[in-house]
Amino acid sequence: MPRHITVHIRLLLLVVFVSVIVACASTSPATVFGTSTGSPLETLTAQTAMPGATLTLPTSSPSPTATQLSVQATSIPQPTATLRPVRTVVPTLAPTITPAPTVLPTSTPTQLPTTTPTPVPSPTPVSTPTPVPVISGRNEPVGPFPGDLEWLHVAGNKIVNESGEVVVLRGANIENWQWSWDPALPLSTILSYELSAIPVLTSHGPHGWSANVIHIDVAARPIIDGNTKYLDALDQMVALAKANGAYTVMSMRYEDIKDEPVYPTQLIEDGIAVLAGRYSNEPAVLYVLGSEPRNITWTDLKPRLTTMLDALRANNPRAVGFLLGTEWSRYVFQALDDPIERENVAFQVDTFDKWDIVQNGDGYFRPLRLDEVAAVYPVLIGGFGPYTNPPTGNFWMTSTDDLMHFADYLEANGISWTAWLFNDVGCPCLLEKPRESFIPTDWGAYLRDIMRQAAS
Repeated sequence: MPRHITVHIRLLLLVVFVSVIVACASTSPATVFGTSTGSPLETLTAQTAMPGATLTLPTSSPSPTATQLSVQATSIPQPTATLRPVRTVVPTLAPTITPAPTVLPTSTPTQLPTTTPTPVPSPTPVSTPTPVPVISGRNEPVGPFPGDLEWLHVAGNKIVNESGEVVVLRGANIENWQWSWDPALPLSTILSYELSAIPVLTSHGPHGWSANVIHIDVAARPIIDGNTKYLDALDQMVALAKANGAYTVMSMRYEDIKDEPVYPTQLIEDGIAVLAGRYSNEPAVLYVLGSEPRNITWTDLKPRLTTMLDALRANNPRAVGFLLGTEWSRYVFQALDDPIERENVAFQVDTFDKWDIVQNGDGYFRPLRLDEVAAVYPVLIGGFGPYTNPPTGNFWMTSTDDLMHFADYLEANGISWTAWLFNDVGCPCLLEKPRESFIPTDWGAYLRDIMRQAAS
């Protein structure tokens, strides 16, 4: 082989060798040779640009030299050769598979049984009423009217005057003027009977009955509205009774004239407040907080009575107010077991029952337990008397003997009373017809004599 060709071949091999070394420097052994162990040049087969030429690197030497290279060439068309660039193989990384989170089964919580707590009954709140504002013609104080009556107050189970004397009230109900009320009539016509009857009932002359109290029913609406004619009627009756030495018990019986509720309402309470303010300077007026409650339990009646008593005292701190019981105010004894939480409380009892039923009951009505009640509270029997023609039922008092037993019991126990009725209509009646003669019935005469004797 000519020398210049040999030189060219060696140069060519040198270039190839250098190219391989450069390629190995820029490529990891694992990428080019398929393994990461041993020398990167242990085995290498390179294809040159010369067809049919094969380059073999011996494995025994970690660093082959030019003299160790053996080249077999079948044909060399020209001394120059074009080298094929060696491709750098970049490994394709397998994608990292993020494992799906293990979904734990959602467990439905075991629902604990819901227990309904036993409600604790709240005590019925008792509101302290705001005193009714003074409005001219409505509750602007009037009086005191002429007379010598002292203020009364409750002391234990007695009613006592300012001098410390125990006072037992004895008298009768007068009920006519509201039954015939007509605002178109002059007041002198409306009160024509009362203006003649009150002096007879309260005076101490030969024709007088010597009562020290009269009992009248009143209505809340005209009092609250400041009905001048109505208020004037009240004033005249109070002044007339006081002039004869008698107190006036006003029972708030009606919401409006002739409109009687079955138990005290808010309107009744408001009427009491206004009435108490009007007579806050007058010792002759006493108060009953309603009239004959029925169709109501003591549990429901008690809170109303409490707020009514508060309203009365807020407008007239010196007033005596009689509270009521259930069953037409027969059952005051319920206040023994469940008392009104106020001091100096008095009660009114209404009964038209036979004397035996008053004492012992009859299987339907319970005994009134008056002995027990009167030992704790001052008691006023607000209405009683024997019927000549009683309503349906066999429990009504019908005989004068029953009346006499009952009246004697009241006197022996110092219990106050106002009999029903100083009239000849709306009986039981203390008067024979015509009423203007003021002739007493048999039992009327019996009570008249008790009053006369007590006043002497």
